[in-house]
Amino acid sequence: MKTKDIIQRLFLCLFALVLATPARAQRGSGNETFTIASKEDWKEYCDLVENGQSLNAKMTADIDLGKEVWIVGSTYSHYTSKFDGQGHTLTVDWTVNGYDQGYPFRILGDGTIIKNLRVKGKIKSENAPIAGLAGVIEGNVIFSNCVSDVELINNNNTSHSLSGMVRWIHDGKVTFNDCVVKGTLNAITDEGKKEMGGFVGQQDGTCVLNNCLYAGTNNAGEGSYTFARNANTTNCYYLNPCGEEQGTKAIEKELKNGVMTHKLQNSRTDDSYWATYPTSTVRPTRTCQTMFITMHRTIAGRAKTSCSPTDSPYPSASTSSPRRLPTSVLSV
Repeated sequence: MKTKDIIQRLFLCLFALVLATPARAQRGSGNETFTIASKEDWKEYCDLVENGQSLNAKMTADIDLGKEVWIVGSTYSHYTSKFDGQGHTLTVDWTVNGYDQGYPFRILGDGTIIKNLRVKGKIKSENAPIAGLAGVIEGNVIFSNCVSDVELINNNNTSHSLSGMVRWIHDGKVTFNDCVVKGTLNAITDEGKKEMGGFVGQQDGTCVLNNCLYAGTNNAGEGSYTFARNANTTNCYYLNPCGEEQGTKAIEKELKNGVMTHKLQNSRTDDSYWATYPTSTVRPTRTCQTMFITMHRTIAGRAKTSCSPTDSPYPSASTSSPRRLPTSVLSV
């Protein structure tokens, strides 16, 4: 057989193999986005990242991992992609017994962006630090519109064991925009109660928080911080302190009647971060019993809230269309 014929046949065989490969497995150039719509997709994404692929991702459905521990990122390399939860929830019920196991994202490197993600459920550890969202930060990282609603229970007999969002900012700058922690930090040992962080447990870099809320509970001991050590906070609030008070004390009734959403929106008109309408004319209704004012129907030309029995003074639906609320929807 001629050499030319052999080469042509080999080429055809390779081409057939490429066509037979699942489309999802062909991704990985770093410019494409991996879609996560199921538990199996989450596992596959973890495997791809573990194997060195730099791949952005977006969630298109809520994911419940149950007791199966699948973590994004490798112990030996940084995750540096963009992850968009698109307002969906990742639910976990984990019991972990080793370092770099007790959070959904392991080590985040320079350029990472995680946004619109809500994490809820429970993480329990006997001997290692745990956090609601991420482990170690090394580089410039941004979290936007993220919610940690996780019950964290730790029997570790060392400090820095519990963190609402991030375990450790090792170096670099971490920015939290419009994020919420509303879970529980529960240390079993006296030593474990020391140096908790409502948002960040151990802080050795730069931590900036804009329009964030700590609404969780804790049994923090000495050396603990409501947001983070040396945190630079702008328009941030807390319902209950986690050790040292930082930011502004929130009034509980304002969490229920919607006033707090107006404060956290902070007069921004470029987008609706904490309220349904992005216009400065929107004001919270005193009868609303949720953190967010949800406009869902129009009566006599005026938008009406889902929790108010009377017409509200909000602008007409014809002048401002409602937006999809961000992931950080709270009820207290």
